[in-house]
Amino acid sequence: NTTAPLMLTKAMLPLLRQAAKGCEGCLSVQRAAVINVSTNASSMGRFTFNPDIYGYRASKAALNMLTKALAMEYGKEGILFVAIHPGWVRTDMGTSAAPLNVEESISDVLKTLSNLTEDHSGLLISNTGDIIPW
Repeated sequence: NTTAPLMLTKAMLPLLRQAAKGCEGCLSVQRAAVINVSTNASSMGRFTFNPDIYGYRASKAALNMLTKALAMEYGKEGILFVAIHPGWVRTDMGTSAAPLNVEESISDVLKTLSNLTEDHSGLLISNTGDIIPW
């Protein structure tokens, strides 16, 4: 959840820089963006105990830190970095108790992504655009 996103981002930097060229100060997903899929379970600000997912939570918290660090390093070049929680989705991991189906989650995420600005760079946000403290 951390090493692969970092390696992929580093590998894609030349293309991200090319897409962002001439866009300093106008961060958006329409130009150059890295969207990392995280979870609200990574939030220490909204911590709820779940004894079965220590490693998952910690690895996603590390992904949030990576997102913030990359935003600080490359945001000035016009590249937007955001971590997003897709919601609690009915999947093998989310279980049948989850309130969202995959299509609803994707629809929410796409709407949220289309409204991102430089103010969101480095943040963890929900599928509906709420900022999640981490």
